[in-house]
Amino acid sequence: MADEDGKRKLLVENKLRLQILEEQRARFGYSTPAEILTEIDHIKAETERLQRELGHTTTDQQPSPSASEHPGSGKNGPSTTNSTANFYAPVGAVHSGSGDIYINNSSNQADSALPITKLRRVVSTQAPPELRQASLRKVADLEDAVRTGDQEEFDAALGWLSRRIPSLAGAIEECRRWFGNRGA
Repeated sequence: MADEDGKRKLLVENKLRLQILEEQRARFGYSTPAEILTEIDHIKAETERLQRELGHTTTDQQPSPSASEHPGSGKNGPSTTNSTANFYAPVGAVHSGSGDIYINNSSNQADSALPITKLRRVVSTQAPPELRQASLRKVADLEDAVRTGDQEEFDAALGWLSRRIPSLAGAIEECRRWFGNRGA
């Protein structure tokens, strides 16, 4: 039983780590470092193995809840389809029901895309090969700082980039101006 509890705990930890890595992969896009992709594959394989050992039938589903956990579904009530999802981080706006879903970015996120996207593009093309991956991670730090409003993290990431890659000065200054004008 203790072994099964350990496997369940490891399964939850794997899912949390996988979510973080998937977010990083989304941020990096085609420039995702190989170590992130490799770790994603490793965690997926490990998750499949743990689910098999715990008796789960598929890798994408948790065991189905019993009818008693969903009143109104089952033998005595109307038949419905229930979906379950586990979230391991804060969840923003949620849509329930049916119909088309239109997603509009908040003004801060939409505005941030331009200077930071431009900086990412410039880093991808102008950063020396030995600094490229570390520089792209700093751009990801900038995105995190924008999301959290952390001025110190934002300044630290820009400072790191400007000290190591002076040719980024124009794109860095554009990001600085944009971040400074956000609160105005």
